[in-house]
Amino acid sequence: MKKAISLFIFLTAVISTCLGDDLYQFMYKGKYGYVDESYRVIIEPQYDSASDFENNIAVVEKDTVYQVIDSSGKVLKMFPYDYVSEFIEGFAAFKENNTFGMMNLDGKIIIKGLINYARFSEGLASVHLDLRKWYYIDTNGKIVFPTFFSLAHAFSDGLAAVQDSNSNKWGFIDKSGTYVISPQYDEVAPGGFQYSHCIVIKDEKCFLINKKNDIVLKIKQTNSYIIGPHLFVSGGNYILAGNYKLMTFHGRVVKENFANVIVKFHDGFAFFESSKNRKCGIIDTDGKLLSPPVFSEVSFFHHGRAFIIKNGQGGIIDTSGKITWVKDFLK
Repeated sequence: MKKAISLFIFLTAVISTCLGDDLYQFMYKGKYGYVDESYRVIIEPQYDSASDFENNIAVVEKDTVYQVIDSSGKVLKMFPYDYVSEFIEGFAAFKENNTFGMMNLDGKIIIKGLINYARFSEGLASVHLDLRKWYYIDTNGKIVFPTFFSLAHAFSDGLAAVQDSNSNKWGFIDKSGTYVISPQYDEVAPGGFQYSHCIVIKDEKCFLINKKNDIVLKIKQTNSYIIGPHLFVSGGNYILAGNYKLMTFHGRVVKENFANVIVKFHDGFAFFESSKNRKCGIIDTDGKLLSPPVFSEVSFFHHGRAFIIKNGQGGIIDTSGKITWVKDFLK
């Protein structure tokens, strides 16, 4: 479930819009609601958690009950589960009795009894069925090839990073389950291949590679990950706050030691937590500031807007940097 969150909760999203409705999520007094492009309140803040709209529906939680609503706020379905995720590629994950499953938009369960949360990406989902056995399933819940892995990541750019069950090394497979890059790496950075590049570690050395497994760049810091079309961050520490630098795929440093965490780009912008004041700021794909680090919370941009909180006040910021405060459109 996507909520407005502090920057350390990595790779989660808060606010978005529906392609057909252009509804934007906001939070007021701890409850979530939705406004349209003119900041007219369409659905009053009433939910404990809420997802983005996709195909005119959103998943919300109200009084511990998960529901599917349409863009008018009408309840379409209610679920008896402990947790229900947003719908991605037409499917949502759910949790029941400490195990996970997946269902379609009609609520039909396609698989259950999973050890971990799962989601579809590029038509396939990696699922954890046994202690050290990960498989890939299709949208019917069927295992697409018999090979299992010690770990398996989501498909991205047509490839998936997998940890081979025999060697425990990481390689990359295509959608037939065939190794395109043989198992040889000790670690793979989060996200696998993105923008035709991936960051890998071998013998304690870090590299940026392309899909041909050519080394594009040698990276000094092993703690690195891709965030945009031509940018990655390097340095820092996943557990302790670190000073990340922003670099291009060619090795040029765009910004030096300026953030504890930088989250990948969405809709042309990324947010970061400053290493100086631990506040959140926003940059564009050239590393230029849309906003200095003044926010306590920032969401992903979607359809040109993002939810922010500054000094306890919520608002929506657009791509020009203009902020419309929640208190103003609730008058």
